[in-house]
Amino acid sequence: MELAKALLRNAKLIVMDEPTSSLSAGESQRLFEITGQLRKEGLASIYISHRLEEVMLLADEISVLRDGRSVFHTQKENTSLEEIVHHMVGRDLTDFYPARNNPIGEILFRAENLTSRKVRNISFSVRRGEIVGMAGLVGAGRSECADAIAGIDPLLAGSVFLNGKPLKIRNPEDAIRAGIAYVTEDRKRNGLFLGLPCSWNMSSSNLEKMNMKYLIHQAKENALCNETGRKVNAKWGSIQDSADTLSGGNQQKLLIGRTLIADADFLIFDEPTRGIDIGAKKEVYTLLNEFAARGKAILVISSELPELLGICDRILVMRQSAICGELPIQEADSEKIMRLAATNAYSSSNKG
Repeated sequence: MELAKALLRNAKLIVMDEPTSSLSAGESQRLFEITGQLRKEGLASIYISHRLEEVMLLADEISVLRDGRSVFHTQKENTSLEEIVHHMVGRDLTDFYPARNNPIGEILFRAENLTSRKVRNISFSVRRGEIVGMAGLVGAGRSECADAIAGIDPLLAGSVFLNGKPLKIRNPEDAIRAGIAYVTEDRKRNGLFLGLPCSWNMSSSNLEKMNMKYLIHQAKENALCNETGRKVNAKWGSIQDSADTLSGGNQQKLLIGRTLIADADFLIFDEPTRGIDIGAKKEVYTLLNEFAARGKAILVISSELPELLGICDRILVMRQSAICGELPIQEADSEKIMRLAATNAYSSSNKG
């Protein structure tokens, strides 16, 4: 729709900023076809993306920006993915996904037959030290499952257990108090207070834990948030800078910092690396691994299959608002995941 609006205005130049971040693979392919046709018709495009394979597919010339400056520009045929990554992060990027050698313990989180307005009969468990991935096509119900667990979309049926104890989660406050932390897929709309300081964005849901439920001690709050910022390698001018002055990667680190302060047992990360650069992605993967090493149970929802295959111990697949399969990481690959995620969709569309 946004592209159609631009064309109706007879635009000569279109700037597309992360246009495929919420599109399925098929929708993305259609966008690429349209972009190619517009090029043939003489329309100029600036295509901004952290998905480097898309850049290499579509671009004629490539520019790399780092820390607000242009650090590299060349014709596509004169460069490679490796060289682009080097200029993006200022160094060579090796061991992109951290080694997974954390001991996995007993079951920490368990869901039994969870049903809300948007998901049905969801059952799974996550152990201490384990990172479980959740895959599926757009609209399969992954985020809706997280919403149900976190009290955003109240349960109609089913049970949630943490450390073997049943929980009654009627709203997000109940989930936070029980020891469940949720990093939403849309940090700007649902995760951050964009116009408020970095400190508030990390402390807001943790004031009771910080013994500031009724009175905020700003010096103590700033000290704790500065220390947390160093732990997650967040970059800002001042802890009092508003969140909307930070890059996407540093905004995401505010949410991870909030989770670190919460010290929750069960952590849900929905699209944890959406819209952040490749260097910040590696830092996020390292932080997730560190959470697992501390005995946390982690659920990662992602549309990027290489990401799930690189950081998870096990992958759940959702289709049509229900879990349709589970793969241990040793047996998982993109083809098996997509077959589970799409089989019914394809077969139903081909009937008759």
